[in-house]
Amino acid sequence: MGWRPSIEGMEHIRAYIAALNSAMDILAEAADMPASELTAVGMPDAAAESIAHLSQIYFGPTSFTRRQRRAVEGARRNGHSLPTLEVIEKHARRAPTQARAWALRAELAQVSADTQAMDKLARKKVRALRPPREPKPGVRLRRRAAGKPWTLTITGSSSLVAELHNQAGTLADVADLFHSAATSTVRTNVVIPLDKLSAVVQGDKDVTVTMTNGAQISGAELAQRAMAEEGFITLIHPVEGPVNLYRMRRGATWKQFMMAAAENPICPARGCHRPADECQVHHIYSWAGGGWTNAKNLTVACPHHNGRNDDDRAARPRNGRFERVHGGVRWVNPWQPPPPDLVDTGPR
Repeated sequence: MGWRPSIEGMEHIRAYIAALNSAMDILAEAADMPASELTAVGMPDAAAESIAHLSQIYFGPTSFTRRQRRAVEGARRNGHSLPTLEVIEKHARRAPTQARAWALRAELAQVSADTQAMDKLARKKVRALRPPREPKPGVRLRRRAAGKPWTLTITGSSSLVAELHNQAGTLADVADLFHSAATSTVRTNVVIPLDKLSAVVQGDKDVTVTMTNGAQISGAELAQRAMAEEGFITLIHPVEGPVNLYRMRRGATWKQFMMAAAENPICPARGCHRPADECQVHHIYSWAGGGWTNAKNLTVACPHHNGRNDDDRAARPRNGRFERVHGGVRWVNPWQPPPPDLVDTGPR
């Protein structure tokens, strides 16, 4: 017979195992406690958040009380540990509806399985609930943060995609195939911070400027490209914001939009990469509330964040809003205090 470890005398390990296997008792006791109270009594923050969330699932209010009761009974009977319940919840969140999620919790709780076996079973169950989508023909662009490569995805008939791959099997082949489109003259707004202006004029390869279609090019590339008649250049002061807009021909149609887009080549909401060319003009201090239509009070905003913005400053904020601070525009969440460097942009 092989050697079997003994935990005799290992009080801490036995206590830890007992705690893990008393999951339902722990969750029932924590049912009315937020994570902050659990951390206040010494629980690590990650564990506190997990237990607070699971306690609300299994002992909080729900429209699916019968399935909730069945899940609790099954988990108690099978002695499911906290890690096993976390695995069940990880997969239940992927169910297409709340009803399906509760059905999955109740079903999995009835199964006597350890954590890894439960993970495999739950993954299989969720895959059956969410059949694979049929690929939709088209061309899709995935943008990433500044400096990271973008991805262009083409979905079409097998013959078309095979022919494209034969013609352009490498990135260099793609550049050659679409040379005229990839190196077209600049027709969107090119943003040049004042502290980079001299380097751009000299064609410095180490200087990067951003266009309002979301792409970035070096100062050397900008100097080498022939600016189209419809091209624009905006100078940006690092604190005050847009200084002025210069156009290659007389007349400045869409001048205010172009200046706002130059200041923010992408939507200024944190984590949003929608380029300014696909954004809307947004009044930071709403027009209805008396805000000015000037460069100081304007920014670009993607349709999603423009729609979520709390325009009414007299009402209780729900989603947050764009604000101008020293050095730019940022999204301020309703639970955050006002930025200390807030710039007054209104009213009229």
